[in-house]
Formats: sequence, structure tokens, C-alpha cells
Amino acid sequence: MTSTLLLRLAAPRQSWGGHATQRYRPTEKVPTRTGLEGVLHAALGVPRGQTSPLVTGLVMHVRVDRPGTVEEDFHTICPPPADIAGVRQRATRLRTRRGKGRADFTVPLGNGQPWEIKGSVQPMITRRMYLADAEFIAAFTGDDAVIAELGDAVRHPVFTPYLGRQAFAPKFPFHLGSRAGDGIAVLTSLPTTAPEGRALPVYLVEPFETTQVARIDPERTDRPLEAWKRA
Repeated sequence: MTSTLLLRLAAPRQSWGGHATQRYRPTEKVPTRTGLEGVLHAALGVPRGQTSPLVTGLVMHVRVDRPGTVEEDFHTICPPPADIAGVRQRATRLRTRRGKGRADFTVPLGNGQPWEIKGSVQPMITRRMYLADAEFIAAFTGDDAVIAELGDAVRHPVFTPYLGRQAFAPKFPFHLGSRAGDGIAVLTSLPTTAPEGRALPVYLVEPFETTQVARIDPERTDRPLEAWKRA
């Protein structure tokens, strides 16, 4: 028998990394496979860089209740020059004032010295994108025993789950429980707080491809989805 675990991915901000460059960090408009696996691996306590067969063998679907809007987060960083690139950088961003001039943002190295290029700090502006006010329902389908173990892990996570970046914590309710059936059937039976008048797209999320496979019209509700979990 198979069953499906449901997680609500909603937050003021979330980011699901696309193809990044040194100066540009985009976000996909639908959660990625690696991002969803990361949420479950964090709950299980799997160390960074490792995977669990409990997670990699799941079938994953995502229902888009609110697509959100793509916004840009302004960042500056100070990249180290080549001759000190191997130095381990363990410090926080500091605001320093040199003489009576204006204050500059610098990032000190592990030895206490700031990153400098030719005697001066040269910050780099990076564009980091995120989704604002988006809401997705992620459905993870697998064997009953696997889903039960993952559900327990999500309720009592080893590492705190986040939505793409550590600062992006999910809203309550996050864990919506599990139901018997495949992902699309369970997503169809789950009510939505999305506005009336449009069908909701459902995506199949695979390791290297995300494909829209259905449009569904679940029941609209004003009740918190946490109430459905207890039903």
C-alpha cells in the first residue's frame, strides 16, 4: 500500500535555486527536487552531502496554491583575492570606519584582517531572487512504512526545515499529515484557501525536470488546513 505525506510550503519568502552564477542567484517558480529532498533530509538528520533512500525513492508532486511574485534581495559581498583564497573565512560582516571618512562594509578573515584588493575593500553586488508570499502543497508518495517514518521525522525534526535558505522558515501549519493514495488524488481531496475562479496546477517534481501533469479544482475553504489534518 502507498500513502502520501503533505507539507505546506508557505512563507513571506522562499527560494528554490536555479542555475546560479557568481553575481546572480535566481529562484525557480516551483520547488525543486533537491530543495524538497533537503527539507526531508533535514528532518531526518541526514548530514549535508549525504542522502537517504527513504527520500530519494519518493514520488513528489507540488500543487501551486499561490504562485507568489519574484522579488530581488540586495546583497554585497567582498570576495577574497587569489593569494588569500585558501584562508578559511570564519567571521561576520562588520561595519568599519576608516579615519573620518564614511563607514565601509568589510568582511574580516579568520586571522582578523579584512578582505582587501590592492589595499582597499572592493564589495561585489549580487542579485539574489526569492518568491514573496507563495504557497505550495508538496505531496510525497511512497510505501506506508516509509511515509510513517518521514511523518514522524517532520513532526520532530533533527535539523530545522527551511524553504531554500536558512532565513526562510515555513509558516504554520507546515505538516498536514498523510493520507492513503497517490499524490494527485490526495492533493485533489485537500481543500485550498486559494481564491475562487482558477484551477490549481500540479507538477511532478523529478531530479532533473519539473513537469505540469494536471490542473485540479479542489474545494475552497476558509478553515485552516490544520483542521483538515485532524479530520
